[in-house]
Amino acid sequence: MPAHILLIDHDKTESVLLKAALAETGLDFGYTQVTSFANAVQYLNGNKPAFIFLDFSLPKTSGLKCLADIRQMEGLETVPVIVYTRYVNNETFRKAKALGALDCILKPTTSAELAAVLVKYLPVIKEAAVVLTTE
Repeated sequence: MPAHILLIDHDKTESVLLKAALAETGLDFGYTQVTSFANAVQYLNGNKPAFIFLDFSLPKTSGLKCLADIRQMEGLETVPVIVYTRYVNNETFRKAKALGALDCILKPTTSAELAAVLVKYLPVIKEAAVVLTTE
């Protein structure tokens, strides 16, 4: 079973970018997009992704609040999460890292940029996927 990525982003075009980035890298990963934190909670109650991309700006809540809540969910304390935003500043970066984010990056605008992020964190994603299969 391939590793599975959860994309939490209200912009539905982001899944097109992720699909293209996965194709560019040749990675055999599945993915699911949810467009709100409420949908993420529903998904996460029955699924454990190997990796999460989390938009900083979500409807009705912030990505940081979402990250804090994910870290409190049983079995998700160590799932790698990358928070992305259109405007990263030192404060946002510091808060995301303090809440356990693997990284806080500028939101990729092309599939090539997102593919580079996937390749950079591929060892972490693969390790998380291996842990999932042994649990």
